Amino acid sequence: MFFQKGVVALLAAAMLLAEQAHAQDKLAASGRRQMLRRTNHKKTSHKKKHTVPAAVDVPPATVGKEELVQPLPPITDNARTEEEDPIVHVTIGLTEIEATEEHPDFVLPTLPANEKTPLIAQQIEALSDDVQIEQVIPQIKMATVSIHKSKLKSLQANKKVDFVETIDDVEIYEDTYLDGETIPQGVNIISGPQFPVYHNSPAECTNPDSIKVAVLDGGLDVGHWDFEWCGVNPLNGEGLPGREVRCMGQAFLPAANAANGEDWYNSRRSHGVHVAGSIGASGRNGKGVLGSISDEGFCLMVMRVFGDDGRISVSQLEDAIVQSAQLGARVITMSLGTKRYLHGLHNAIKGAQQLGAILVGSGGNRGDNSLNYPASFPEVTAVAAVENDGTRAWFSNYGDYISISAPGVGQLSTEPRWDDTPFTTIERVNGDGTVYEGGLFQYTDYIGIAGVEGPLKNCGSIQGRCPGQGGHICLISKTDAPFHTLARRCSRGGGIAAIIINDSEDQLRGRMEVISEIPQYAAIPVIGVTASTGVELRRQANPHVMFSLKNPLYTDPGVLAAGYSRKSGTSMAAPLVAGALGSIWRQCPLCKSNEVMGCLLDTAEPLGDEQEFGRGLLQAATAAQCLSANTCCSTVSENSVETLTPSTAPTPSPSESPTTRPSSSPTRSPTRFPSASPIVHGTGPCHEACASKHKFCTFRVSAVCTNSACTGLCVAAVNSGEIGAEFLGKCRSEWCPEDVPCGATTTCDAAKTVCEASCGV
Repeated sequence: MFFQKGVVALLAAAMLLAEQAHAQDKLAASGRRQMLRRTNHKKTSHKKKHTVPAAVDVPPATVGKEELVQPLPPITDNARTEEEDPIVHVTIGLTEIEATEEHPDFVLPTLPANEKTPLIAQQIEALSDDVQIEQVIPQIKMATVSIHKSKLKSLQANKKVDFVETIDDVEIYEDTYLDGETIPQGVNIISGPQFPVYHNSPAECTNPDSIKVAVLDGGLDVGHWDFEWCGVNPLNGEGLPGREVRCMGQAFLPAANAANGEDWYNSRRSHGVHVAGSIGASGRNGKGVLGSISDEGFCLMVMRVFGDDGRISVSQLEDAIVQSAQLGARVITMSLGTKRYLHGLHNAIKGAQQLGAILVGSGGNRGDNSLNYPASFPEVTAVAAVENDGTRAWFSNYGDYISISAPGVGQLSTEPRWDDTPFTTIERVNGDGTVYEGGLFQYTDYIGIAGVEGPLKNCGSIQGRCPGQGGHICLISKTDAPFHTLARRCSRGGGIAAIIINDSEDQLRGRMEVISEIPQYAAIPVIGVTASTGVELRRQANPHVMFSLKNPLYTDPGVLAAGYSRKSGTSMAAPLVAGALGSIWRQCPLCKSNEVMGCLLDTAEPLGDEQEFGRGLLQAATAAQCLSANTCCSTVSENSVETLTPSTAPTPSPSESPTTRPSSSPTRSPTRFPSASPIVHGTGPCHEACASKHKFCTFRVSAVCTNSACTGLCVAAVNSGEIGAEFLGKCRSEWCPEDVPCGATTTCDAAKTVCEASCGV
């Protein structure tokens, strides 16, 4: 009996031990599952917030009390917590892409990017079971991944890996130094006395022959008056019906910014809009400011990498650089920088250069000789900033990497116009000086410095047209009718502007209506005023009394109106160089990037120490002359571009009132930098154009052709040396009149006589 009791006791003890062991196994499995789930959750959170996740706590076991009286000791598997082994973001570059049965060695080089992406992803995933791929840049065999820090050494040791670099602690900033004391003259300084010079260039972004200039920055406000030439819907970034689309873009933003609806076309971040304006603000609209390519004759490629809050992703920036070049950008400008060398960023720069792009970078604003990437990479043209008198801006970096200089202090350019409605002045011509104020509606014509003049016409609630003598300014009562309908009724009656009068003392502000996500643009300026202002204007309405409407750039001396600002920094100097490169290159599109850069650097005006100024001050006009004399520019293709003398006087740079405080830097001396020689293309003497026209008429005398065939003869005449390349545009647009036979020499000869008579030769 005693023996039997002993056996039973032993069996009971064994069963208890077995149950305890089973409970421990359950607890361990549960804990590991919880850890795995939480780890995966933390990875997702980490990617969004870029923060190191907290350590994972394993919950207590859920074992029945009747099965386990005493608590179990803690179970450890020697695993590190995430505090000890955090998840990090890294860029991985591969030495090569491995061949597969489906894609053998001889096929790999020709694979398109979308087919290389899964191959690279598979190869990287095979390197470690801990890796999580976030982004692949197939063109340069590179990817961004998240991985535990403890696995980095084994990853770096793998022979298939070219490099591994962490990117969580990289700081990339916009190279801007804010300052409002200096009056900007940058565009005029670099362009010479012939600015602006117009080119009859293909500009639609879908045209493979358009010159594309890419801006990697904080995006664009395409609804801005100086960017209406883009032809892009400011609500969705799509092309407007019936418009030539001259701006294109893509957002390369952190996930949180993209989720917030931020895109390339709707930026509220002033830095990127200012940079874009320094390149492409229109000089043909009589409004605002003008950029270094002010004739709207190019494709502006906006690759947005900064969010409205200033956040930026390193991997997205690298992708944007490569994508810009792949989409055909001839020039890529980057007004941004980091102190840290990044292998992945360098690979992206080299990849873009290999595709034929010229890369421009801001030299940095620390005022010392520290490096500033990407400008410090040898493949990038690094731009220093100078004052308007040619001295180095105090904040501008210096060193061996500086290539060239451009004005970068107090530069005037465009600003997002989201938060303010530009005020409009309404004043009686030759009156007592009383000025009324109104607010300009969005999606209407910006009036500009020149103004709009006409008599006031009281149209009431304007149920139909509001006819007058034509050229009048409509006074319209606010009704339930859409604003764009009121504006249309005014213009159909011959009105040149509409003033809509509110029914209260609130300033009437707003925009034209949007239908099916398409703004209903008004072809005339539309201004809103208060009820009392409306009473005063109606009292003075008279067909013989003229009123003037203006949207001045300055509200008061030195105070800029909405949509414009001054900024200083190498960020402001870099786009002047990028714009000059685009303008120069389009006159000789067959030239190579090294030939274009050679002329840009060789013609720079020396300023002194090359560590501070590089080759010197950018001289766009003389660089254009240099390139036009190059043999690469001697043969003109059918799709070549040319410079045209404008038929009307070009819009001058806006006059700028002096600041309320005197400038801290001296006024630029007229003799400090000799003016560049005039650009040859499109500015030859009038009689030379007439003679060339006569030569062309003789050249085509035996041809019987349509207008389109005649334009082909223009190219043949240039290539044969009968006429100069600078007259190609005139030949196409003026010397080949539609429906006139090409053999009609009498028409040409008569036109030549008239031409020379107007020249006085």
